[in-house]
Amino acid sequence: MSTILVFYIIGASAVAMAVFGYDKLMAKWQKTRIPEKLLILFALAGGSVGALFGMVLFNHKTSKPLFRYGVPIIIGLQVVAYWWWKIR
Repeated sequence: MSTILVFYIIGASAVAMAVFGYDKLMAKWQKTRIPEKLLILFALAGGSVGALFGMVLFNHKTSKPLFRYGVPIIIGLQVVAYWWWKIR
């Protein structure tokens, strides 16, 4: 795995986890929330591991099927895509 890709995934995951934490905080304070589509987009953009950690760490969106099943599926698809790209 290239160094650039590793740093990108780490950065995207850190941002996704922070966004999930921020959204949980806004939910507690009953303030303007981050749309669910945007949260999923952070996972799709390479931050899926951070999104999953954020969901578990902040206990946020864990009861919603879109997130409970969607984020692990995104992780799986990203792993398969990387594996496929590497063996080509």
